[in-house]
Amino acid sequence: MATDNAASRLRELLVRAKAIDPNTASVHAWEQLLQTKKNPALLLSRLGKVIALPESIDATLSNSVGTVPGVVSHISNQFYAAFSAHKFGEKWEVFITRIDDHMMNYLALASTLLEAQIKTKRLEESEIEELRKSFVELLDQVRAAELPLRLKSYVVLQLHDLISSLDDYFITGAEPILERIETTIGHAYIDPEYKDFLEDHELGKSLLNCLGAAANLVTVAVGIPQLSQLILQLQHGG
Repeated sequence: MATDNAASRLRELLVRAKAIDPNTASVHAWEQLLQTKKNPALLLSRLGKVIALPESIDATLSNSVGTVPGVVSHISNQFYAAFSAHKFGEKWEVFITRIDDHMMNYLALASTLLEAQIKTKRLEESEIEELRKSFVELLDQVRAAELPLRLKSYVVLQLHDLISSLDDYFITGAEPILERIETTIGHAYIDPEYKDFLEDHELGKSLLNCLGAAANLVTVAVGIPQLSQLILQLQHGG
């Protein structure tokens, strides 16, 4: 089973980064690596999430297997030092040569330590794409539907955020997806109009079905299958 954690994601990104032509302008290398298609706002958003990965590694290692100062400090210090001197206009080789073999080895070690404690299954690209397709189709339907403005705005925002979390999975993993699912489900318990929409409107039922499919996939991946029960309660008027 392929596992998923912040260290494995960062290491995989850096392996791909090292395969990019070193003569490429850095901004184009980042666009290629982070799949941003010349979208500056998306590029900066995803770059920020990449930069946050060492902090996530630090927090997870400390919480799960005890502090490993040598591993964590080297990863964080070298990564942040590489970024602090980085310029988008320079050649890619200037940035990527700042990421040495020690950091790659420490990321592999950190990933192994995390795998021993956190059994998180890596989702396949086809699974992510199937979920994304269902949410995109539903988003288009909701946008075209006659719904109360406040309700429609909320549903559109939640669907947009769910799609974004799926798109960012290769950087941020399953937890943000799970958080969006929890928020989208949980809001029904404080918003009667939204709860009625989920239970009685065809689009609401479709949203619950999409959330159920996502919850079944993501909660099993992260090892907490209880979330699906909340969706079943709503589907049956709970």
